[in-house]
Amino acid sequence: MLNHLASLPSAFQIALHVGASVLLTFLLMMLIHTAIPFRIRRQHNDVIGFIVGVVAAFYGLIIASVLVIGINRFDHAEQVVENEANLIGDIVRLARATSSQIESPVKQLAAQYLEDVISKEWPAQMQGQRTTLGLQTLAELSRVVSRYEPRTPRETAYYSQLVQTLNKLYDARRERIFLASEGIAGEVWVVTLAGGILTVCFVLLFGIENRRIHFLLASFLAVSLALIFALVAIFDKPFQGDMAASDEPYRLIREQVATN
Repeated sequence: MLNHLASLPSAFQIALHVGASVLLTFLLMMLIHTAIPFRIRRQHNDVIGFIVGVVAAFYGLIIASVLVIGINRFDHAEQVVENEANLIGDIVRLARATSSQIESPVKQLAAQYLEDVISKEWPAQMQGQRTTLGLQTLAELSRVVSRYEPRTPRETAYYSQLVQTLNKLYDARRERIFLASEGIAGEVWVVTLAGGILTVCFVLLFGIENRRIHFLLASFLAVSLALIFALVAIFDKPFQGDMAASDEPYRLIREQVATN
């Protein structure tokens, strides 16, 4: 369910969050205004105002922290993509420096791995699916490298760097798969959303005579919170939707591998 929502266009996700927040505000207002008469709510406006200030400040810090986590996840995902793509280019370069004997198969398998990531894994990730389509090609690349035996000190030095870079590539791929499948913990979402709803409820407790104005003010607050939640939800899934991390680094390295 959540993966399906994250795969939708960002504009639709934002509209969905805003619409849900306005509807929830209306339902909460009907419930609170029915349960607590206007006269009683108006008598306690000062106390309610104080509580709203405390609650808003407290949950504002939580929401800000969650937003920072989401943005950092997105930035980290872009860095992981660039790192993985660059490591593939480094492997081809080191294979060429090591020996012409392994340059050709390494270059071919590196190009195939890039193609697997771009044409197969990336579309699957954008739909929220966990994929291992490129792992077979990467395993074959590892077997080609492991079968080679360096014959000179120069080859040994470059071969050692090649093996280390290949291990880093495995790590970068694993990190990308993890970022694509994991997100902010559900408990964090529950606490954050509950805090937002409580803040709106406290605002609805104010004794404002004009119900339309009261609903409008509460809706403005709810929409403001919904926009932040929508932004966090979009950034929390860095490989899904139309604002996903770009696969351009892989395409650039693919062009370099093909032309060199």
